[in-house]
Parts: sequence; structure tokens; C-alpha cells
Amino acid sequence: MPRTADIWLSGPQLRADKNGYLIGNRTYEGFQDVPGLDDKERYLIAFWARAFSPETLSEAQTKLLEDPPVMRDSYHKILEAAIRNAEHDMPLVFDIGLYELLSDQEIKQLRDPSIVLGPGHSYPLNQTELSEMTGASKDNIAAWTERGYLPSYIIEDERLYFSAAVAYVFNLLKGTFPEDHQLV
Repeated sequence: MPRTADIWLSGPQLRADKNGYLIGNRTYEGFQDVPGLDDKERYLIAFWARAFSPETLSEAQTKLLEDPPVMRDSYHKILEAAIRNAEHDMPLVFDIGLYELLSDQEIKQLRDPSIVLGPGHSYPLNQTELSEMTGASKDNIAAWTERGYLPSYIIEDERLYFSAAVAYVFNLLKGTFPEDHQLV
């Protein structure tokens, strides 16, 4: 049974079906450019267009990809990690059935970390934030990460986590995570 929540994240969000994106409460079919957006947001949409429907890449998007907006190296690494979370890590959460085991409240928290962490908090999360958000100890998070249970990314010498890691932690805490499963 599909679950929905009235949570709107800022900026473009890749749709789960990878056939478009969302901005606020508006759904876009495909990956058309939205000139009124910030250049970094337009770059992200162009990146998705190239990855998921290169035949639809517009001239403006091609130019944006050739001459990307000035971004810190850490921004690029976070962007790549977020894309991996959307393309691989979260679909794996669905494939092994962990998303279905989450409560409605856990899903809301997974979708919007600011519910627990307060205004202005969003992905990626550091270990302390993941601990506060899920109720897991930092020691457990470190151990689960080392065992390969949690997808994480090291950016500027800090280990960071996205939404898939939250789903894994909630299930590990409940004992509904398959102990022999490791991330691929």
C-alpha cells in the first residue's frame, strides 16, 4: 500500500521512477530545464537528463554541463553521493523490503530530517545527526557502517549519510534488517 506525506523539500528532487523530478508540490515529467531556478539546481536537472534521457537534453542543458556553475569540490561530492542514494541505495531499501517495515512516523522523518533535528537540517547527515534522528547510539552506527550495513560517504574527512542509511538504521534497531545483508 503506497504511503504519502505532506512534506515538500526545497529544490529539485529526483522522482523514484527516474522519469522526472519534483520541485515543491509540482511534478515535472522528463527533465526539462527551468530557467528561473538557481544555476546549481538547473545543473542537477541537466545531470539527470544526461543520465536518464540523454536524447532530451536541451541546448541550454548541454551548455550548462559543459560549463558548470562554480561549485566547491565538496558540493560535487555531496551531489554525487545524493545521486547514488537516489539511484542505488534507496531502490535497494525498497527491493529488500525494508521501506515497507517503516512506520508512518519513520517515513516522515526519513523524508524530512528537520522534523527531529529542527529547522534547516537536511541531508546529508553526520553520525551525530543520524544518531539523534533515529535513536541509535553513535557506537552502533559506527559498527553498522564498518560491517557494511549502512551506505555512507566520506566527504572532506567526514562520514555522511543520506535517506537510505536512515531506513537501514530504523530496521536494524527493530531487528528487521537481514543480518547477512551487506551493501553491494
